[in-house]
Amino acid sequence: MRNLAAQHRPARPKPVTVAFWLQLTAVVLLLALAAVAVALAVEFDERITYVADVLPSDPDEVRAERTVNVGTAAIVAGLLVAAAICLAATAWPIRRGSSRARTLVFVVAGMHLLIGVESCASGMASGALVLALSGSESPQAHFWTDSPFDEALYLESTTAHDILLASQIAGTIIATLAVFVVVVLVTVPAAQRHFDRRTISG
Repeated sequence: MRNLAAQHRPARPKPVTVAFWLQLTAVVLLLALAAVAVALAVEFDERITYVADVLPSDPDEVRAERTVNVGTAAIVAGLLVAAAICLAATAWPIRRGSSRARTLVFVVAGMHLLIGVESCASGMASGALVLALSGSESPQAHFWTDSPFDEALYLESTTAHDILLASQIAGTIIATLAVFVVVVLVTVPAAQRHFDRRTISG
């Protein structure tokens, strides 16, 4: 009887199968981005320590920089890991035709889009700000560089930091596109029939 039922079971639409594998790919990308966020925080903390050792610095200022660095990394990495867990947990149910899992993916995709836009915008804005202020004679530039600690910390960069930041921006764009394609694939008409039917395929 089971073999007979399997023979009459509707074939899984190709868009759903592609979405399943693409969703797993997005999970790997999100976990990699979380690792990059932690690596950026570690690298920046080492830079804070180095600058504080070689230049006069206010202990409160150093402590504040460390707090912001750790807090930002924890929030970003935590959100990325949470999104990866949700996508991993819903990948198989979506493959089987679960409408609830698909709805959860829509929510995660929206949240990830906001995180991705914020991350890319922050990275590009900080880079543009450093470039603008490093060669500017404006009062804002002088205000920014009043502190030797701030000047060395923000207006000077390292190769490792630049590579990690570029990886974060590129990875965020790719992961966001992957999640967006997953959403599109599970909403096309062929996939819609897969989720609407009462009998969930295996």
